[in-house]
Amino acid sequence: MGLRVAIALVLTACGCSHASAPQVDDGGSVPVVLAASASAGPSPFTVAGARAASDTSKFPSVVAAMAWETRVFEAPSASSRVLGYLRAGATVAAADDGISGDGCKGSYRAVAPVGYVCIEAGNATLDADAPVVHALGRRPDLSERLPYMYGIVRRNGPIYARLPSRAEAEAAEPGLEGRMQSWMSDGTDDGAGFRNDYWLRGKTAVPPTPQALWQTQETREVPDWIDRRFPPVVSPLRHGEDLVVGMTRNHNGFAMVDTAVVDGR
Repeated sequence: MGLRVAIALVLTACGCSHASAPQVDDGGSVPVVLAASASAGPSPFTVAGARAASDTSKFPSVVAAMAWETRVFEAPSASSRVLGYLRAGATVAAADDGISGDGCKGSYRAVAPVGYVCIEAGNATLDADAPVVHALGRRPDLSERLPYMYGIVRRNGPIYARLPSRAEAEAAEPGLEGRMQSWMSDGTDDGAGFRNDYWLRGKTAVPPTPQALWQTQETREVPDWIDRRFPPVVSPLRHGEDLVVGMTRNHNGFAMVDTAVVDGR
């Protein structure tokens, strides 16, 4: 996949058991994903209604999702009907005034076109300029054949809940040094020299060679919100403080919004 590690994975297949409403693309923010339970009756959402401009007098603020699944409730209560959800990084117009309600440590905000979202740490924020919101809100480059960076797994490896140190990576990936040396000397499409420009999309500085990065154990272009800490967006894969949360499988496909170098890789 290349020396640069993926720091945010945002496009995933949804194995939902409910019917999903069409995704809405306003041309600027992450599409809002709305899904109603199959047993919940008719959905209050329509494509036409979702595409209509929000009433700025009623919804002058913005709410940004911070969870893998930020729920939209019918009323300001976690026990009310779930109308749908927002994916991490999605933004939606919202009311200025907060409303107290059960199941929320903060307050609920009415959102457009309908529903309420709980504003609390790890679920949703009013700070649309938060670094994680910007990172996950990166739009696809429609001028490219592939709008995001995509990678296919050629060799199985661990899925980390946060960026590991070199020592942690060596413990989780036995024989790491030997495999890195083999990869860096491989002149085929599976080697370090294959399409490095692809993994540098959006970068301006030309990095050192993979060999130099590995030798110096350099770290570069890692956002503060993900550097040696668990990301604020909680993935369903995460289990407590576990570093390794799963293993990739051969031919798994991933879409990345950005890349970085961590301890030389």
